[in-house]
Amino acid sequence: MRELKRSEDGVMDYPFRLLIISIVLVIAIPTMLSALSHYRTRSAEEQLSQEANQIASAVESVYIQGVNASTSLEINLPEDTEHLKVGAPLSRSVHTRAIYYQLRGQPEDSILVTHGLRGIPMTSPHNDTLIIPEGRHRILMVKRQADFDITGDGVAGDYFVEIDVMEW
Repeated sequence: MRELKRSEDGVMDYPFRLLIISIVLVIAIPTMLSALSHYRTRSAEEQLSQEANQIASAVESVYIQGVNASTSLEINLPEDTEHLKVGAPLSRSVHTRAIYYQLRGQPEDSILVTHGLRGIPMTSPHNDTLIIPEGRHRILMVKRQADFDITGDGVAGDYFVEIDVMEW
């Protein structure tokens, strides 16, 4: 008779255990998915930031060399990249000396590219902002000399770095 009672307790206990397991899963799964989503976003932010910093380092490296010095760089922007913008039309604006980047749904961040205390002017071959989309790219950076005064110090012939996306 005692075995029968244990068996009945087991049968009665089984749905209760399933209910507890279900409640735990209902609470745990959204938390785990949220943590996974947060980790994925942070990982993409870190990758995008590293790529932007790699561009900034390469620009500085080219800028400290002679006219027409160049280098190419391979970058891989995460698939959630909203944009990576390099430089602007040559002027005294800070935008021509900055790299702006953003993931979808996240705030925009930026890096001021400098050599010493001076910002390094950057532009596309068409004297415009270079916008690089998500994915793998090879970019070319060349130090050029402008035929006008970029810095506003009254002396023409300032230097800048021309940046272009090469065919992959």
